[in-house]
Amino acid sequence: MPWWSQLLVLLIGGFHAAASFFHFSRRRHGVVWAAAWGVLTLATALLGSLELLAVYVVAVVVWNAWWASLRPRTDRDWAPDVARQTTATIEGGLLTVRDVRCFDWHSETAFDERWETRSYELARLESIDLFASYWMGPSIAHLIVSFGFEGQDHLAFSIEVRRARGKEWSNYAGFFKAYELVTIAADERDIIRLRTTVRREDVYLYRLVSTPEFRERLLRAYVADCNQLARTPRFYHTVITNCTTQIVRLVRAAGQRLPLNWQMIATGHTPEYLQRIGIINPGLPFARLKQRAAISTLGQAIDRDPHFSTRIREEQAG
Repeated sequence: MPWWSQLLVLLIGGFHAAASFFHFSRRRHGVVWAAAWGVLTLATALLGSLELLAVYVVAVVVWNAWWASLRPRTDRDWAPDVARQTTATIEGGLLTVRDVRCFDWHSETAFDERWETRSYELARLESIDLFASYWMGPSIAHLIVSFGFEGQDHLAFSIEVRRARGKEWSNYAGFFKAYELVTIAADERDIIRLRTTVRREDVYLYRLVSTPEFRERLLRAYVADCNQLARTPRFYHTVITNCTTQIVRLVRAAGQRLPLNWQMIATGHTPEYLQRIGIINPGLPFARLKQRAAISTLGQAIDRDPHFSTRIREEQAG
C-alpha cells in the first residue's frame, strides 16, 4: 500500500475513532468503539492486505450511513435544569411563555425546581441586554439575551446543551452529535445568579442599542425558534450550532445585519465586536465599558434578593 494510502487510512480511521469515543462516551461505550476503530485502522494501514482494506471500506461506509441516520430526540431522561423546552404564544399584544425556569439554586447539584407560565405585554418591552459569562478564559463565554419590560420585569433566553440526566458536558463531545439543543427562558434570579453566585463565573451585563421595532422582532424570532425547537429538535454543535451562532441567526432573522467575524466564534470577544459595530454602547473605550459591565461581585452580594434584576442594573449604573 503506498504511503499516501496509509496516511489516508490513518486519517479517516482516526476521525472515526474520535467520533465514536466522544459520541458514545455518554453511554460509557466510547473506549470500546474507539479501540475497535484503532485496531482496524492500524491493521489496515500497516499490513495493507486487500482483505483488510475491503473490511475497512465496508466499515467506513456502514458507519457513515448509520451516522447520517441519527436524529435528535426529545424523549431522553434529561437533566432537570434542561428538562423542558420553553414554548410561547403571542395573541394580540400579549406574550404568554410556558415553562419559564425559576430554580432556586443552593449549589450546582442542589436546587428547588420550579417552572412557571408567565405573561408579558409587548407594548411594555423597553430593552434588550446581553450577559456574557466566562468560565474558561477570556475567549470563551456563554451568552444570554434578556428582554426588559417596563416595571423592571425581565425574561432571559439561554441557548444551551441539552444533557441527559447524570451526564456532564464535554466541549469535544459537542462536535459529534452527543447532545441536543435547548432554549431555556428563565428568571434572571435563576439563570444569572447561577453563574454569578453559585458557579462564581465572571459575568458581564451589556445594554444593547435597539429600536422598539427591532426589540419586538427579535422577541418574536425567539418565540418562533422556541416553538420550532419543541416540534423539531436539533443537535448541538460546539462550533456550528451553539449559544452564539444561534443568537446571530435570530438577530439576523430580526433584520439586523451582522457581518461574519472571528469574534462571533471566539465567543468571549463577541461583546467587543458588537460594540465596534454599534450594537453595544459605542461611546466608551471597551476596556472601561467592560469594567462597568462586571456584575459578579454585585450578584454575589445581592444573592437571593427578590429585586435581583433591578439591583444589578441600578447599582451598575450608579
